[in-house]
Amino acid sequence: MDAGDLGERKVNRMNRLLTRRTAWIATVSVLALSFLAMNVLTPYIADDYGNLPPFLSEGTMSSGNIINTALQSYQNWGGRFAASLFTAIFACLPAFLFDVLNTLAYFAVTALIYGICKGNHSHSLILYIAIHIMLWMCVPDYGQVMFWMCGSANYLWTNIPILGMIYLYRKYSYSHEMTVQHPFWGIFTFLLGIVAGCGIENSSAGMIVILTSYLVYYHFYLLSLIHI
Repeated sequence: MDAGDLGERKVNRMNRLLTRRTAWIATVSVLALSFLAMNVLTPYIADDYGNLPPFLSEGTMSSGNIINTALQSYQNWGGRFAASLFTAIFACLPAFLFDVLNTLAYFAVTALIYGICKGNHSHSLILYIAIHIMLWMCVPDYGQVMFWMCGSANYLWTNIPILGMIYLYRKYSYSHEMTVQHPFWGIFTFLLGIVAGCGIENSSAGMIVILTSYLVYYHFYLLSLIHI
């Protein structure tokens, strides 16, 4: 094989890489702009007004009031501390800033789902697009869950720490290497687990079932290594 053939193969490989990268950028850009547009076009409705914290009308907004509002909701309602905290914070933000942050949260959720599904396999744009399609088709009341301030605080944002915990266990399942090695990451994972447990009741409970299943798998996997 001469130098000309090697050069041509390198150019073809670079062209394929550039084409794939362009396809990813174009896909993510179109999806991001579409999701942001739908956020912008969704005004405050129904529960968004009913769940606005009282300190907004009183003009006494502060970090202490935000936390106290979340604690009161945790103690008197359904224990959704994280969701109540997100709702109180979002209510204090300009509408467009919330729309941008909510778009980023949606893509964080899809990225985590993609990482969990992909595992250690090569990247797949088809898989990534399929995740968006399945969310669109399978999430009940998609607009309320994704775009409403109160709905997204409860059902979109609280899934980020939950999926983050599942992703850490999923990554360990195929690499068999500790993801958390530095003490800082150990503390971060501990706090992430607490926030994940303060989410929606069925989602947090489902996370516990999934992580327990992983622990059982690791237990028997390590036992099988001992007996080899």
